[in-house]
Amino acid sequence: MTHAMEYLMYTDIPVIKIAMNNGFASVAAFNKVFKETYQETPSAYRKKKKETVDNQESMLENYILQ
Repeated sequence: MTHAMEYLMYTDIPVIKIAMNNGFASVAAFNKVFKETYQETPSAYRKKKKETVDNQESMLENYILQ
């Protein structure tokens, strides 16, 4: 599941491909296990983490430019 989380956070690979590449028979099965484990859907996790990464990159750029 760690690999799936990294793909969600750092790539734009569709959730269905991430599910299949991590041994799930369907995106529904992946969504169910992910939500049971992390209390949110893979798509919600991706959105939240991408916003965090984008904010960190922006802060770093601002720091470097000062």
